[in-house]
Amino acid sequence: MIQAIKSPAVNARSLEFIGLKDAGAKAISALKKLLTDNNGTLPPIGKLLKLKGDAAKGKPLFHGRAICSSCHVIECKG
Repeated sequence: MIQAIKSPAVNARSLEFIGLKDAGAKAISALKKLLTDNNGTLPPIGKLLKLKGDAAKGKPLFHGRAICSSCHVIECKG
């Protein structure tokens, strides 16, 4: 169930969040584990959330090789 949150597919993540909401308190232990899991590419989500970013450096990355803008939008671009 919780693995869908790691999916790059927006629809899979969305359905998972609905399932988590329905599960309520039963989902807490699984979510805590997710915050410390390593996905093999990036640090655990808990560590990523603590990082500070640089918007000026991130903008060309967002619209370039990271291909974030293929699904996400910032400032009406993407």
